[in-house]
Amino acid sequence: MKKYLIIITVLFFSLYTHGQTAKKEYLLDENNKPITESIFKSKIGSSDYHYVLLETDSTLTAKLILRDQYGSITPEKRNEIIQYLTGISGIKISDDQIIVVNFYYKDPETSANKRYGSCIDHYTDDRKYLRFFKNNPAAVQFFITAKDYVYSKNKTLEDKGRIFQDGFFFYGGHCGNYIIIKPDGSYYKRIGEYRQDEIPGKIEKGF
Repeated sequence: MKKYLIIITVLFFSLYTHGQTAKKEYLLDENNKPITESIFKSKIGSSDYHYVLLETDSTLTAKLILRDQYGSITPEKRNEIIQYLTGISGIKISDDQIIVVNFYYKDPETSANKRYGSCIDHYTDDRKYLRFFKNNPAAVQFFITAKDYVYSKNKTLEDKGRIFQDGFFFYGGHCGNYIIIKPDGSYYKRIGEYRQDEIPGKIEKGF
């Protein structure tokens, strides 16, 4: 989380210090309620929170997001997801399978990324993770990228219909995210950087 503290300090809190913008600036918690700078900083220092920067012509808002989120979708929505994934992958998904989607936005083009590679590289090359799904047919997994993000190693599927981008990861900007959807429609999703080796355990324990 240290790198996130650095980023938010550079991109947002410097505006408070120097006053070089005419835009109104806001800090919001995960429930869209205003909070103080000190509370905001303390929360992004925790592993429980991520943040997004939302900008309009007249405002700049830093909003907290809970990294771990639970919810549910209707049978109709789950069926829509199944049909969509089958359409873009050619893989048939049964009604009783658990669906796992690792979702990625493109990394910013920095010198560090060019030197060490994009964050997506570390996830898609995880052979142990892929073997888990090969040996556990009760779950099916996909690497999905945001619309217009074509991954060079061709190990991913592009979310051209924005089903996952708009439906689950709509704040954007985070390279790695994932969602686990059970057959009954209940789901768990993780926003931002994560440990991929924890996903099989969450599947086996039902989250």
